Amino acid sequence: MIPPDSRATQVLNQLALELAEAVTKRYRIDVAAARDLVMEAWATDQALWQQAVGEDDPARLARTRVYKQAADRAKTKIYYHLRRYRQDEPQLADGASSLRTLAEAGAGTDDPRALAARDAIVASHVSTRERLDDLPAFWSASFGLVPEPTSILDLGCGVQPLLYPFAGAGRSTTRYLALDRDAVAIELVAAWAQLVGDSRLEARRWSLAEGFAEVVGPEPDGRFALALALKLIPVLWRQEREQLSILAQVPARRLLVTGAREAMVKRRSIAQRERRVLEKFAEQQGFVVIDTLETASEIGLLLERG
Repeated sequence: MIPPDSRATQVLNQLALELAEAVTKRYRIDVAAARDLVMEAWATDQALWQQAVGEDDPARLARTRVYKQAADRAKTKIYYHLRRYRQDEPQLADGASSLRTLAEAGAGTDDPRALAARDAIVASHVSTRERLDDLPAFWSASFGLVPEPTSILDLGCGVQPLLYPFAGAGRSTTRYLALDRDAVAIELVAAWAQLVGDSRLEARRWSLAEGFAEVVGPEPDGRFALALALKLIPVLWRQEREQLSILAQVPARRLLVTGAREAMVKRRSIAQRERRVLEKFAEQQGFVVIDTLETASEIGLLLERG
């Protein structure tokens, strides 16, 4: 067992910090979080620790094959960590329980404890965390496109419904149906709906392959006033393109589709690529673009059936 204050530990701590600083120039992660992931990756790397015991100069150790392989494994760990949509699993698992406990205690959505629990949940989900810094601008742009939507269908909702301003610009919404195949996300949204304390928000586990036969909107024509597919189309375009024709049958009068401005993991712009995908989807599936959405983190198109 190597003592925590050993020279080997000091050397690897220094190299972990240097590697973390280098990683943050390329990946969307802060230095402290990157360093923790590096040390976690190295914790059981016996070959690296043995090399560090015999080499007390960080610069020389960094030139060894053993170190370079360990550094590559650490960077791979960081990359796949950042690609996870949910990055704090234990916290999310506790989140639904916390929200339900608060709801049973009579807490409202303006209770500081409820707001703290909600904020922790949405910050743990990549899609919503990316939107947090410009959330007011997102809602301003969205309601500027579709003022006072009476009903919303949220496809691949994640935990976005926890941020919907039911008491603000979204107060006209009498039904918000949130659909996602992720059971954890649906449990969290359902728990928040319980806290909201009325029937406006409903969460349902659903996959796109099921289609919309069982999804009926409250409008006179059986549709929803607005459907949301936030950052969903580009993902489907890359991974499940055959499903896009199903999504195009969404029972809604209008469909808001968006994409990210910046890559999920790397610090680089993907706005043009995302916009092209959204435009190709609209063209191929017979939609007409009637307006656009622009925020600091997101671009989007408001579509109607042609």
